[in-house]
Amino acid sequence: MKKVLLNILLLGVILLFGGLTHAYAQERTIQGTVRDASTSTPLPGVNVRVPNTEIGTATDEDGHYSLSIPATADSLEFTYIGYNPLFVAIGNRTTVNVTLKPQVEQFESVVVTAMGTKRQQRSLGYSSQNITTQEVEKNPSTNFVNDLQGKVAGVNITNSQGSLGSSSRITLR
Repeated sequence: MKKVLLNILLLGVILLFGGLTHAYAQERTIQGTVRDASTSTPLPGVNVRVPNTEIGTATDEDGHYSLSIPATADSLEFTYIGYNPLFVAIGNRTTVNVTLKPQVEQFESVVVTAMGTKRQQRSLGYSSQNITTQEVEKNPSTNFVNDLQGKVAGVNITNSQGSLGSSSRITLR
């Protein structure tokens, strides 16, 4: 009888430790490198995370990352300012190398204000004037700043030295 109880106790201890090692085996490590799609240069500071969780990291200066993730994770999300976000299925892989594509946006018009440059809005709350790309393209000038001369009220543009490549001085009224 004692032998049976001892065997049951021993079996319980084995199952307990087996369950603990199984719980630790629920995590795995994913590593890889993130590069720019057009130049193949490594991207430092890319956010790498498991979607819908708090689990994440950032790439180092060489674009490398390493992340411990739960076994249930099936994808990674890569985000970086100025690049399109990317979702990648992991599968059984332990190395996931990706390339991010730069995010390119083209604006129809830009509003230049004394406070900075803003994308055109319906109501600005202050006086503004628009210059379309078609108006700028009509002028054969090689300097965009000179293209503004005479097209925007209250803007006075003068060349400081008059020589090629010299800087211009812009005065806003």
